[in-house]
Order: sequence, then structure tokens, then C-alpha cells
Amino acid sequence: MATNNAINLAGPTPAFFVYPSTASYTPAASPLIFDAISYDTTSNYNSSTGIYTIPTTGIYSINVNLYIGVSISVVQALLVISDGTNNWGLYESGLGVISDAYGYATAGGSIQLSCTQGTNLHIELQSYPGSLALKGSVTGYILTYWCGYMIAQV
Repeated sequence: MATNNAINLAGPTPAFFVYPSTASYTPAASPLIFDAISYDTTSNYNSSTGIYTIPTTGIYSINVNLYIGVSISVVQALLVISDGTNNWGLYESGLGVISDAYGYATAGGSIQLSCTQGTNLHIELQSYPGSLALKGSVTGYILTYWCGYMIAQV
């Protein structure tokens, strides 16, 4: 029997698109803070903490693209979505290798997550196990964004 997981909410479908207005430094394994909000249909992104709180239980598509300058020569780094307990890897990269003429690299990915109402999500960079320690990164404001939207209500 087929089920219909159509989104049937009293308000708008949860969706957000955020980006940094300027380049900023973030310590490793800390939430990346995007201070500019293009849209947030349910006002659940906190631009001071970098945390998006899931407003409605459902399946969400989360997309991230970063333009990153790394503070040390890193062999590999992980771009993760975290709820503070669980980490979902989006991208692993030899950031010290994949860089442009300005010393920046790009990292990004997309993931679909089943989330319950009240779950707090954030984006962070972590050192890849076995690689040099990632001390921090400078996130450029061009080509950098984090967005997500509910694709099914469960």
C-alpha cells in the first residue's frame, strides 16, 4: 500500500537559505555561523549561533557549499552536519591540495535527513581521523551558503 507523505502544514513549508556577509574565522569543530538570512520561512535559523532548529518532524534536504581558507596545511578535513550528538559527513577533502590561486578550497554536499521537531542542526569542519589537526578555517563569503527544506512530513 502506498503512503502519501505530502506536506500538509497549517503554515509555510520549512525552508531556509543562509550565507556569511563577510569572511570569518571559525575554530575547528565549532558551528559555522552564517549571519545573513536570504529567507527562513519559519524563523528557525539563529544567525548568532549558526543553529537551525527543526520546526516540524519530517525528512529534510540539507545543502552546503563552502569556500574555505584553512589555517594550516590539512591533509584531509570533514564537512559535517551535527545535532550535537550525531555527525553526518557531507564531504571529505584534501583541502591542502584542492585549492585555488588564493589558497581557498571548496567543499560541499547534500544530504537527506529524517529529523524530529526541536532537533538543532549546525555545520562544522572537523579534522579527518589520522590527518593533521585542523585548528580552524576562514570561510569566504563568496560561494558559501547553507540551505535546507522539508521534502516530506512523517
